[in-house]
Amino acid sequence: MMLRGMGFDNNTSIYLASGKIYQAERHLDPLLKMFPLLYTKESLATSDELAPFKGYSSRLAALDYTVCLFSEVFVTTQGGNFPHFLMGHRRFLFGGHAKTIQPDKRKLVILLQDMDISWKAFKNEMESMLSRVIGRDESPVKCGTCDAKAGKLLQLYRSCTDRFTSSPPWAIMDLHRIVSVIRQCGRLRAFRHGRSLHAHIIKLGVFNDVFFANNLLAMYVDISLLKDARRLFDETLERNVATWTTMISAYSSSGRPDTALKFYVQMLESKSETPNGFLYSAVLKACGLVGDLESGKLIHGRVFRANLGFDTVLMNTLLDMYVKCGSLSSARKVFDDILCPSSTSWNTMISGYGKEGLMEEAVNLFYQMPEPDTVSWNSIIAGFGCKESLGALRFVCMMHRKGLKLDGFTFSCALKTCGCFQLLVMVKQIHCYVNKSGFGSCCFTASALVDSYSNCNELDEAIKMFDEYSCCSASILDCLPLWNSMLSGYVVNEQNSAAINLVSQIHSLGARVDSYTFGSALKVCINLQNFRLGLQVQGLAVTSGYELDYVVGSILIDLYANDGKIKDALRLFHRLPEKDIVVWSSLISWYTKMGLNSLVFSLFRDMVNLDIEVDQFIISSVLKACSSLVGLGSGKQVHSFCVKSGYESERITVTSLIDLYAKCGEIEDGLALFYCTSERDTVCYTGIIMGCGQNGRAMEAVGFFQEMIELGLKPNEITFLGVLSACRHAGLVEEAWTIFKYMKTEYKMEPHIEHYYCIVELLSQAGCFKEAEELIAEMPFEPDQTIWNSLLGACGTHKKTELVNFIAERLLTTLPEDPSILVTLSNVYATLEMWDDSRKMREVIKKVDMKEAGKSWIQIKSSTHYKGLDHLISMPEMPKHHHIFGNQRDLERDVVLDYNVWSHVAFTLWGFQKTSFLWLSLLLYLMLRLIAASRSLILFSTLFANMDAFDGPGMKIYLINKKIESAGHCIDNLVFYSSSYVEPLHCAEFIWTVGGTEMESTSGAKDHIQLSSTLPGPYIARTCPG
Repeated sequence: MMLRGMGFDNNTSIYLASGKIYQAERHLDPLLKMFPLLYTKESLATSDELAPFKGYSSRLAALDYTVCLFSEVFVTTQGGNFPHFLMGHRRFLFGGHAKTIQPDKRKLVILLQDMDISWKAFKNEMESMLSRVIGRDESPVKCGTCDAKAGKLLQLYRSCTDRFTSSPPWAIMDLHRIVSVIRQCGRLRAFRHGRSLHAHIIKLGVFNDVFFANNLLAMYVDISLLKDARRLFDETLERNVATWTTMISAYSSSGRPDTALKFYVQMLESKSETPNGFLYSAVLKACGLVGDLESGKLIHGRVFRANLGFDTVLMNTLLDMYVKCGSLSSARKVFDDILCPSSTSWNTMISGYGKEGLMEEAVNLFYQMPEPDTVSWNSIIAGFGCKESLGALRFVCMMHRKGLKLDGFTFSCALKTCGCFQLLVMVKQIHCYVNKSGFGSCCFTASALVDSYSNCNELDEAIKMFDEYSCCSASILDCLPLWNSMLSGYVVNEQNSAAINLVSQIHSLGARVDSYTFGSALKVCINLQNFRLGLQVQGLAVTSGYELDYVVGSILIDLYANDGKIKDALRLFHRLPEKDIVVWSSLISWYTKMGLNSLVFSLFRDMVNLDIEVDQFIISSVLKACSSLVGLGSGKQVHSFCVKSGYESERITVTSLIDLYAKCGEIEDGLALFYCTSERDTVCYTGIIMGCGQNGRAMEAVGFFQEMIELGLKPNEITFLGVLSACRHAGLVEEAWTIFKYMKTEYKMEPHIEHYYCIVELLSQAGCFKEAEELIAEMPFEPDQTIWNSLLGACGTHKKTELVNFIAERLLTTLPEDPSILVTLSNVYATLEMWDDSRKMREVIKKVDMKEAGKSWIQIKSSTHYKGLDHLISMPEMPKHHHIFGNQRDLERDVVLDYNVWSHVAFTLWGFQKTSFLWLSLLLYLMLRLIAASRSLILFSTLFANMDAFDGPGMKIYLINKKIESAGHCIDNLVFYSSSYVEPLHCAEFIWTVGGTEMESTSGAKDHIQLSSTLPGPYIARTCPG
C-alpha cells in the first residue's frame, strides 16, 4: 500500500532483501499481485550460483547488501545496524545524493487505519510525509530516473574533481570516487555529465591510464554512444583485453555483430593481447547473432587449446552460439562435454530443440534435467507453441499440478496456443487464473489475452480487455505490444475502419511504434485496396527508420504487387539489406499469382545459391510455376531438391508434385508418388483425383474418391469439383450425377457455380437438354455466361437451333460485346450452317476489343522465352535459323505427298475441327482456350521418317509458321521443340492412344478418325517400327 501510494506502478522492479520469510507464499501474495516484478536472490540466481553462499548467513547478507547499495531507491522497513550501515555507505558513495526512504511507521499506521480514505487522498498524504524524509517536493517514484539524478550528478562530479586536484591523483579514495561517478553516468545515461567528466580527466593528464579509459569506454557504451566510444577507442594508446572486450560486446549488443567480429580479427592481427574467457564469450555471442558457424568453430578450437573448457559461463555461450547457428548436433556435443551443466545449459539446449521443432528430443532432455526451473518449463512450452501444438497446454497443466509458479511468459504461451486452436472456453479459464495470480495488469499477459480473444472471433472481449488495461495503467503507451495486439485483432476480424482509427490514435498520441505496428497498418491498406493510404503509412515508416526493415519490407512488397506495380516491388526487394524467408516468399508468391513463372524459378535458384533456407510453401509456389510452364525438367530438379531437403513427405509438397506430373502428362510418376505417401489426407487425395481427371483417367479418379470416403476422409468443395470435372471429360453421366447429389445430401454442401457447370456441360453433351435446363432452373443463383456457353456449344453439336436462338438472345441482351460469347456464337452458327448469323457475329467481333491472344513459349537451357517467331530465329541459340523456312517447305511437301506415311489426321473435338501435323520427335505443348474459356493441355509426341536433322549441339529446334483455328481463335508462330534426335524409321502403322483405348490405322489410310466429344486429352500419337 505504501509503495503504491508513493506512485510506484506494476512495472517497477523490486528486490526484497531479507532472510527466510515465515509462510512467505501466503504473506507475499498480496505484494506479488500488486507488483509482479518482485525478486529475491533465490529467484534471480540459479541454484548453482547460490551454492557457495548456502549455509553462510553473512555471505547471503552480503548479497543483499550489494544489491541494495547500488539500487536506485532503497526503502528500509526496520531499524538496526544493517540499514544504517547501508544508508551511510550509499551517502558516502554517491555524495549524499542516494535516495533512501525511511517511512515514519507511526504516521503510516494512523494513515492506514482510515479504511474509507480514497486513493488520491492516500497518495497526497504519502507524498507529504515522504517529501520531508527524502528532502524533495517531487514524487518519490521519480527519484530513480535520469532526470532526478542528473543535476545531482554534476555536484557529485565537481566535489570529486575538487578533491582530485587538491590531493595526490592516485589516492585510493579519490580513484574510487571518480570511477564510481563514471559508472553512475553510464548507468543513468547522463551523457552530458559523462562528457564533462571525460574532458576534466583529459585536463588532469590521466587520460592515457588504461583503467580510466576502459571505464570511460564502458560509460559511452552504456549510454549507446557508439561513435564516441569508437573515437575514444581509436585515441587510446594503451589497450588491454578489457578494452577489446568492451568494444566487441558493444557492437554485438547494438545489432552490429559483423563489426564485432572485425574487431576480433583486428585484435588477433595486432598480437597485443591474449584473449580470455570474457572476450571469447563476447565474440561467440557475435557469431551466434550473425549466424557465422565456421568462425564459431574456429573460436571453439581456440577455447579448447586455451584450456578454458572448465568455464561454465563460456561453455554456455558456446552452446548458445551453436543453437543460434542451427547446428544442434555440435551444440549437443558441447552440452555433453560440460561436467556440471547449469540450469542455463539445460534451458539453452531445450530451447534450441524447441525452436527447430524437435520436440521429442526437447521433451526427453527436459525429463533428464535434475530440477527443472520455471525457465525450463517455459522453454518446453514455448517450443510446443512454435509448432502450434496442444502439447504447450499439457505442460502448462503439469506445471500447475506440480505447484510451480506460472509467470507472464507461461500465460502468454498458453494463451497463444488457445488462440491458434480457437479454444475460447480455455482462454476464459486462463483469463480467470491470470487475474487471481496478479498478472492481469501485466502488459504482455494483457496483449496475449487480446490476441487470443481476437483469434477466437471474440472481438468484443478483446476490446473490453484492451479498455480495462487502459483504465488501470498509468500510461498505456508504455505497452506498445498491447496496441499491436489490438490492431492485429482488428485486421484478423476484418474491422479495417476500426484499425485505421486505432493507427490514427497511436500516431496522434505520439507513441513510438515498431515494425509490427507498421506491418499491421499496411495489411489494413491492402485489405481496403487503398494504395494511396499505404503510401502514407510507408512515409511514416521512412521517417521512423523502418522502411527497410524486413518485416515492413515484405508487406510493402505485397502492397505494391497487389496494386500491379511489380517492378516497384522488385526494386524495393533489392533495396532491403536483410531478406528473410518471408521477404523471398512474398515476392515468389506474387510472381506466381501474376503468371511470371520463369522469374519464380529464377528467384528460387537464387535462394538455393545463396544458401537461404526455403520452406514447403515456397517449394509449392515454385512447383506451381513449373506446372504452368509445363516445365517437367525444372519440376524434376525441384523434386530432387525436395528429396535432399526432407520436404518430399510434406502434404503440401506432395500435392504440388502430383499436380506437376499430371499437367506434364506424367501421371504415372504422380501415382507412384501418391502411393509412396504414408499419410494421405483430403488434400493429397484431391490432388491425385484432379491429376487423373486431367489425364483422361476418370474411372481411377472416381475410384480414389470412393477410397477416401471409405477411409473416413471428408471431401471438400475442391475434391468434388475435381471428380466432377473428371466425369465431365469422360462422359460419365450417371457417376457424376450420383456424386453431385451425394455432395448435397450426405455432406450438406451447397454446390458452387463450378460444380453446376460440370453437370450442365455433361448433361448437354450427352443430349439431355431437358435435364440440363431443369438443373439450371433449380440453381440458387443466376447462371453466368460459362453455364450458358456450355449449353450453347452442345446445342451446336446436337443441332438444337431453337435453343441456340433462345440462349443467344439472353446472352446478347446481358453481355452484348463480350468477345468470348461472340466467338462462340459465330462458331455455333457456322456449325448449324447459319452463315448469315455467323457473318454478323464476325462483323461485331471486328468492332470490339478482343482479349489478349495466348502466348507460346520455348525453354532453352532452363530459360523460358515468350517472344514471337522473328525474335526467336535471331537468337544466338539458333545459329542455323536461315535454314528453317527452306527446310519447313520441304517438310510440308514430303508430309503431304508421301502417302507411305499417314500424313494427315482430322478429327472432331467438342464439335470443332482441329488439324495435327506429325513431325520428328517433337514435343508440342499447346494451351488452347476452348469453349467456355477452359484450358486443355494437348500433348503431341510423334515420329516422322526420311528426314535429315539439323546439325546442332544436343538441341534441335524447329519453327513452323502455321495457323491453327480453334473455337474461332487463331494461334500463329507455333513453337516446336525437340530435345534429341531419333534415327529415321520406316513406319508401317500409327496407333492413336485416346483415353487409354488404342485406335489403329494402317499405313496410307485417308479416313478421318472421329474422336468422341467426351474423351479428354492428352492425345498421344506414336509409331510402331515395321
